[in-house]
Amino acid sequence: MNNCKCNELPEIKGADVESYLHEHLIEKRVNNEDWTILYECKFTGTQWMLSYPYSYAHGGGPPLLSKLS
Repeated sequence: MNNCKCNELPEIKGADVESYLHEHLIEKRVNNEDWTILYECKFTGTQWMLSYPYSYAHGGGPPLLSKLS
């Protein structure tokens, strides 16, 4: 089932990130320097960036998946 939110949401936060990654996105590139991962939606081709923007929190805090324009 395609529950793609690529055209609806500019970002996905916290616990929803993990399931969306596994159901909709394909890993394209890992940047080990800034701890980000580029993904692409297998349904729409939309690109997303996974980051951990809260560097002060344990493990970088909750994940943030941001849609790239």
